[in-house]
Amino acid sequence: MAEMDKKKVAEAALTQVESGMVVGLGSGSTLAFFMEALGELISDDFTVYGVPTSVKTEKLASKYNIPLVELTDDLVIDVTIDGADHIYEDGSMIKGGGGSLVREKIVAMHSQRNVYISDASKLSKHVAQVILPVEIVPFGYKRTQLTVANQLGAKAELRMQGEDPFISDNGNYIIDCYLNDTGLLNRVDRQLKLLTGVVETGIFTDLADEILIADNEEVYRYL
Repeated sequence: MAEMDKKKVAEAALTQVESGMVVGLGSGSTLAFFMEALGELISDDFTVYGVPTSVKTEKLASKYNIPLVELTDDLVIDVTIDGADHIYEDGSMIKGGGGSLVREKIVAMHSQRNVYISDASKLSKHVAQVILPVEIVPFGYKRTQLTVANQLGAKAELRMQGEDPFISDNGNYIIDCYLNDTGLLNRVDRQLKLLTGVVETGIFTDLADEILIADNEEVYRYL
């Protein structure tokens, strides 16, 4: 059911895109469905230009023949379509399960509109414990990891890929913090980013213009 919901909400997000637009392309399994559907629309009469948020997204864009452009100082991103790991009632989110949180946030902050798509399992009422990804620089990472854990009062684990640390597209490490109480996400985000060694957090607040949720193959507007 979850896969069908992801497909349904991805197809619904196509209504946000018009020919000639520059589209921020998020990351994750739901976005893979969106990019496949978007690729099917591209023709001589329908063209968009994508700004990818990860290397994986770049590869999918190539697979589906979606032309890409760089995020230059004068580029206008009309709309960004992205997914989320956890979504709260006020529209704040936690992202970064795929490790692309820094680029996702950069693209979102420079987009005129941000539309997030997901299935109902990602809504906060269904989540007992939240994993908050935090991207950090590799140098002295153990000390940064300990500092973040102490700041949050929560377990913080270095994300691994096999026997080696997971490496983000930016060449950094990611620590996953296990939170039972997310509290005031804005405050947590600011506190963590003041710590030396922290690059960015997976807390996304005040960025969503619209959130679309699929539940039992029905799509509705959550925000």
